Amino acid sequence: MNSLQNGYNQKFSGNAVITPYPATLTVDNTRTSHSSGYFYDTHIPVLFYGNGTQKGVSKKRYDLIDITTTIANLLQIEALNLATGKIIDETFK
Repeated sequence: MNSLQNGYNQKFSGNAVITPYPATLTVDNTRTSHSSGYFYDTHIPVLFYGNGTQKGVSKKRYDLIDITTTIANLLQIEALNLATGKIIDETFK
């Protein structure tokens, strides 16, 4: 439900939010989906490797937006203005 709340904009979104059953995609054959509001669709492993990263493993849960903010920090570029993610500090030396 958190992804539904984060994707809702009072000014632009409609009055109703429809959440399909798990494993249901509501797109046609000409487009793709960017996941759903269910945890199993957004649970992804990530590996940070290279200069400036720290060796180790973490079992903590992070949001997808945390990964994009962390990558922007690794590349030393500014994150998007609307990015609400936090930098995953344990990846850095």
